[in-house]
Amino acid sequence: MGNKSKNERFAIAVDYLFQEGLVINQKDLCSKVGLSEPTYSRIKNEKRIVSDETIRKLNDAFNGIFNMAYFRGDSDVLLANQPEPKESVVNYLDNGSILNALLAAKDETIAAMQDQLAAKEEIIQAKDELIAALRAQLSAMNYEKEIDKLGGYPRDRMASEPPFAPNR
Repeated sequence: MGNKSKNERFAIAVDYLFQEGLVINQKDLCSKVGLSEPTYSRIKNEKRIVSDETIRKLNDAFNGIFNMAYFRGDSDVLLANQPEPKESVVNYLDNGSILNALLAAKDETIAAMQDQLAAKEEIIQAKDELIAALRAQLSAMNYEKEIDKLGGYPRDRMASEPPFAPNR
């Protein structure tokens, strides 16, 4: 927040009232706030520190238009209905930092895509192995079916003897 004194902040608020036409002159201001002109003059010339009570009276006289945190130095926003400014990350980064962040994000994205590609290749290899195993099973089933058509070959001998072995 700013380094302004409470009196400087008070003066800014009073200037706002004059600029907006909410008060016409010093006498009008003092009348609305309930402040004597000599007291206002001492505050204005920084010969007297403005009290919290006087600030509250000023705000009350104008239906609470001021942000009380402004007078405490906790905010840079003068008016009560204005949102606090958002600090932008861009304000703290220079072009080199932004470029480095973008390059790092690009590298992370490439690495993630390479991992996904490797995983897909593993899935394709597993699919190919499964297809080969299913083809072998199908081939064995077709072989058994052909044997059955030819009158059968004893299944207990199939495991130990090759198919269509010559007669001995």
